[in-house]
Amino acid sequence: MKATGIVRRLDDLGRIVIPKELRKKLNFVERQTQVDISKEGEYIILSSKEKGGLSRVLDELGRVVIPIELRRTLNLEDRDSLEIFTEEEEIYLKKYSVGCMQCGEVNGVITTGKVSLCRKCLKKMVAYVKSNTKILD
Repeated sequence: MKATGIVRRLDDLGRIVIPKELRKKLNFVERQTQVDISKEGEYIILSSKEKGGLSRVLDELGRVVIPIELRRTLNLEDRDSLEIFTEEEEIYLKKYSVGCMQCGEVNGVITTGKVSLCRKCLKKMVAYVKSNTKILD
């Protein structure tokens, strides 16, 4: 499976926009392609080939509705971000988790602005700043 580096957000109706470059590569045509939607572990799989999952038509803006049953099973809420992966002729979607910028840990991550650190790395950072900073009076 290949990471694309693309993250998209579910809208309020449970739809996600499939990036144009992926639609083109996989021959997903707006208003024509029946997208087969299935689940494998923590991934939602989108395919133009019938695999026995639920089927939805790609809308005119390249969006597909993720069925409510799948969203509930995978604890996906409106406005959640999904990371996009590809494998052969399929698109894999996974709930996006922000990881620590230092060690990659995804649990207990604290984000401030564009900086995300786990508690352990944050403690190290604070200790480093305290020991290497002279406070001016």
